[in-house]
Amino acid sequence: MTSMRTVVVIGVLAFSQCGAARPAVETSSRDSWALDSSWPADLNKIGAMNGTSGVDVDPVRGEVYMCQQRGSPRVSVWDSKTGKLLRTWGDDVLDTPHGLRLKPSSITTGDVEVWIMDMGVGVPDTGNVIRVFSSDGKLLRTIGTPGSEGTGLDPVQFSHVADMDWSTNEKVIVAVDGDGGLNNRVVAMDAVTSKVVKSWGKLGTANGAFDIPHGIAIDVCDRVWVADRKNNRTQVFTLDGEWLATWTCMNEPPYGLRMFGATEQNDAATSGRVLVTGGGNNGAGFVNRLEVLSFTQDCTNPRDLGDCAVVQSFKVDPDSTAHFSAIDEKTHDIYVCEVSTNKFVKYTNTKFAWQ
Repeated sequence: MTSMRTVVVIGVLAFSQCGAARPAVETSSRDSWALDSSWPADLNKIGAMNGTSGVDVDPVRGEVYMCQQRGSPRVSVWDSKTGKLLRTWGDDVLDTPHGLRLKPSSITTGDVEVWIMDMGVGVPDTGNVIRVFSSDGKLLRTIGTPGSEGTGLDPVQFSHVADMDWSTNEKVIVAVDGDGGLNNRVVAMDAVTSKVVKSWGKLGTANGAFDIPHGIAIDVCDRVWVADRKNNRTQVFTLDGEWLATWTCMNEPPYGLRMFGATEQNDAATSGRVLVTGGGNNGAGFVNRLEVLSFTQDCTNPRDLGDCAVVQSFKVDPDSTAHFSAIDEKTHDIYVCEVSTNKFVKYTNTKFAWQ
């Protein structure tokens, strides 16, 4: 849920479900996190997790939403403080949920919409769509052609759609389409009609090409950040698809991206923050860690992102692959889905330094 903006690039963390001790988190003096081995508290109330995948936080209600690709329940909602299980849903509708995003739907009630990227690799395939739900699991909308993997744009056909975000005015939906499927592209759609207004990208290593575009985030200047996972880089574009920059200073391949933090658009002295989680299953020699990048946030000159540099970093346990993560805008606690070992974890912020 991103009314405040910064980027989160996701990779690999791990967690002992039974609460066994883990190495201390390595961090800079600016901020620090500690693994909360007591969270979540109600794992005994659901079946064994399988393919934990997408996560987001509702800081208003203090709720954390998680989806898993194969396990039941497909969607579970947890108390952000206590780790208590609040509700579950989705088994009757979702095929292979991948990414998950929350969008405020009512200022009056504080309710949210739950947007889920359903990759559709089940048999039979009923996914390859973006599905929108109410907070209690009522299906509100489907974008794409259910069970029809493809490359078409009118109507749009997805092939392993992975993640999405909204433009700052929420009039445009932008999704990354191609987590190992037919496509390696970004698709921008009208938020009301779902019509494609722009699409770009193909398989490759040149600027503007991708090899598994896995995560996406849009900053306050409407720059589109794409986690180009197998190319070990993050690319930045305008909302119209014009390439602006390729950042490779991260030490690990990026998996997911989230924006949080500063909201001022035209203050050159105000830096955006990018929390990058990078890691491990792209090959030998990579170390699993979270990294914080900063970028220039003067929207009068959107081409000026500043220099790619890691301003903060901490290593995490290398046993698993963190697929997506989310950060609580109020507390800056970090929640991580570890897809390869079927874990869902919380890192508590013990030194709140990002103001």
